[in-house]
Parts: sequence; structure tokens; C-alpha cells
Amino acid sequence: MNDTPVEQWLVARVAGVPPGLRARMASAVNAAPQVGEPDVVLRAAADALLAEATRCECRDAQALLAADALITYACEAMAERNVRGLAGLS
Repeated sequence: MNDTPVEQWLVARVAGVPPGLRARMASAVNAAPQVGEPDVVLRAAADALLAEATRCECRDAQALLAADALITYACEAMAERNVRGLAGLS
């Protein structure tokens, strides 16, 4: 993970994340449309993971954890770009 600008932004922050979770996050980021600022791409990746987790009858805990982490990183990316933008999150 670190070919796209979003992956480069993210790789600097995930060193302490367990390898399996990090791989799941990377896969979701790679599959997301690489359009827009990092927070937009990370949010799209998190939304896809959340949809995947809710479709699966097994309630994939790793997908939920990865989605949660990506939403957190999306908020961090938005705050770096425009801290006032956080007020509009819903």
C-alpha cells in the first residue's frame, strides 16, 4: 500500500495496525474510486466495508473494524484539510 496519494497519506499512520486489519483497509482503499481528497476516498472505502459487513450473515467483525478505522482516518484527513468541515459531518 502506497501507490496513490491516499495510500501514501494512510501508510504513514497505520504502522501499528495489525497486519490483517491493515490489509483489509488497504484492499478497501484500493477498490474505492480514487477521486477527490483523501477524506472522500477513505469515506467511500469505509462505506463499502460497512455495506459488505451488513450483507454478510456472519457479521464480519474485521470489516466493521476496518470501516471504523477508515472513518476515523477520514475525519483526521478532513481536519488536516479543513477543520471547520468536521462540523458538517453527519
